Amino acid sequence: LISVREKLKAEYIGRPGPELAQMRKSGVEIQYRVEVPLVAFLGDTSFGPVFEQPDVVDAEILITECTFFDREHKSKAKAGRHLHVDHLAQLLPRLKNRHVVITHVTRRTGIRRAKRVLQKMVGDELMKNVHFLMDFEGARDAGEIEDAGPPPSDTAE
Repeated sequence: LISVREKLKAEYIGRPGPELAQMRKSGVEIQYRVEVPLVAFLGDTSFGPVFEQPDVVDAEILITECTFFDREHKSKAKAGRHLHVDHLAQLLPRLKNRHVVITHVTRRTGIRRAKRVLQKMVGDELMKNVHFLMDFEGARDAGEIEDAGPPPSDTAE
């Protein structure tokens, strides 16, 4: 997802609005196009050149899978074209994303364990921007919702 914006060229900054409007009307290109990557979504992804693409590296939010977190599963990751935690640990220091959302963690690992493994590898500072999809740690218990009672009625009495 890319936001396309028009920016005023440097040589025209500070000129009065009516002058700029007249220049545009006469066909002078006073603006240039800027593409700002907002969200990059990668499905099942092999470790490789895609992670060097500016739209991936610079996106505000990167959503990527990291399926395997056990050392002995690195070959499974490669065979299935998935990321292994070792790859993610190499990537995180190079990425400029404000948020990195990890998806597709294998059930045999579990999200809590995956978070611990990754944090041990990259440290607290890099983990500040990492989020795991379906991470309900700290979320309300379902029981709290049930105990809240029925929603208020819309009918006026």
